[in-house]
Amino acid sequence: MTIVDEITLELLNSCGQQHLLEMLPDLSDAQAAALLQAVRSADLPALLQAWQLAAAGAEDSGDKVRAERAAAPNNVVRQPGNDAEAAAWQEAEQVGANAISNGLAAVITVAGGQGTRLGFDLPKGMFPIGPASSRTLFQIFAEQILARRRRHNAQIPWLIMTSDATHQPTVEFFAAENHFGLDPQSIQFFQQGSLPALDAASGQILFSSRGTPALSPDGHGGLLRALRQSGLLQQLADAGIRHLYYHQVDNPTVVVADPALIGFHQQQRSQLTTMVVSKTSPEERMG
Repeated sequence: MTIVDEITLELLNSCGQQHLLEMLPDLSDAQAAALLQAVRSADLPALLQAWQLAAAGAEDSGDKVRAERAAAPNNVVRQPGNDAEAAAWQEAEQVGANAISNGLAAVITVAGGQGTRLGFDLPKGMFPIGPASSRTLFQIFAEQILARRRRHNAQIPWLIMTSDATHQPTVEFFAAENHFGLDPQSIQFFQQGSLPALDAASGQILFSSRGTPALSPDGHGGLLRALRQSGLLQQLADAGIRHLYYHQVDNPTVVVADPALIGFHQQQRSQLTTMVVSKTSPEERMG
């Protein structure tokens, strides 16, 4: 018989996961212990809050209302439209170039997804997107990083976040491609975390098999946790890295480690700076 301690019992009750207790008598001691360990390691209060926010968003009255409620950023830098703005961009680009040359920047590529929607069963980064060259996304980014390293005479560490589904194929692909001419020691692969999947209607944990919670990747929001748990966050700090240039693997138009963006980010003493394309309207759905 499995005995549930008071802390775990209170946690399950407060987070609406009492159904787990009903399951315990039907499990072996090993299964019950594994289930309780999974519950204790998951951040159930954060999961509950995320589900509540998602449920509230689903009941929202639509894109138009959300667009009207959205607040503009405190500071927006637009593409230069006159000589003064062009000069400001040049200055920012020089600041960013200096930061890269001084070893203050690293690149993070989030590559946890598979190319299912592209009719491609392998990691997205391995998709041959080059219309004439058939270069893969990973090759396009690697060649940019190699060129950037040569231009600024800097190492520029490259961190690639994978998932359970993409980690091994990605590591093997880079090895087969000789890391696209990059020093293998300068590339670090790390896996994103996972969280229990919740039923959209009830918020209760779902199961993939008897006594085993169904898990889903924790998404881009889990980046910092994954960096910390892998030890890479401390390695970056020890190496003096101050700026992390982050981009998604399915964006072939990205300018990797863009000096202007890094420069504006540093000039504004910003904690987070993002580059976007203007929408045709607030309701337009685009990445």
